Amino acid sequence: MREMEEIRHTYHGQLSDLRIDVVRLGLLATQAYDVVQRHFETHLPRDVHGYREDHALLVTHAKTLCRPRPKCGECPLRPDCPFGRRQRS
Repeated sequence: MREMEEIRHTYHGQLSDLRIDVVRLGLLATQAYDVVQRHFETHLPRDVHGYREDHALLVTHAKTLCRPRPKCGECPLRPDCPFGRRQRS
């Protein structure tokens, strides 16, 4: 249980950068914070270090490519991204 609390502390207030990504990538149909948090807690192994690494990668992606004005043409996930496939190069 302590590990899950540490994971929640790691993510608290930081999922906002990821919420647009999860919808654009087709992982979830909503950006609701609690739904996104529950999805990650349910589908990823309960490993604090793994969570932190995954989180850092996703936040970097969100801040550099999947921004409010996304850079789909530069995104390596575009072939697998429903949103990116609909965008012009």
